[in-house]
Amino acid sequence: MVRVALTQDDFSPYQNIDAQGRIGGFSVTGLSAVARPLGVRLEPVLFKSWPEVLAAVRERKADLIPYIGYTDERSKYLSFTRGVGLDPSTLIGRIDRQSCRK
Repeated sequence: MVRVALTQDDFSPYQNIDAQGRIGGFSVTGLSAVARPLGVRLEPVLFKSWPEVLAAVRERKADLIPYIGYTDERSKYLSFTRGVGLDPSTLIGRIDRQSCRK
């Protein structure tokens, strides 16, 4: 059994929990697709916040985080696979707003 650390927050389309309590999203679907043919049982472990997810893996209360970006700090306590998706982050603002200019 692999304990998968998830946050209760909605991170659609990567991870979400619907009104019936079913967990879904890209990361959950992809992880399930890999685990099923290998016969690996996944157990979701829900946490209230992202910092709690990171702490749970550091403290070995969970085994895996399904969709997480690499940082040097995280590499001290996590092993990373090669990337499985692109996540280009972009900030968009109105050009006529002074607070959005350099």
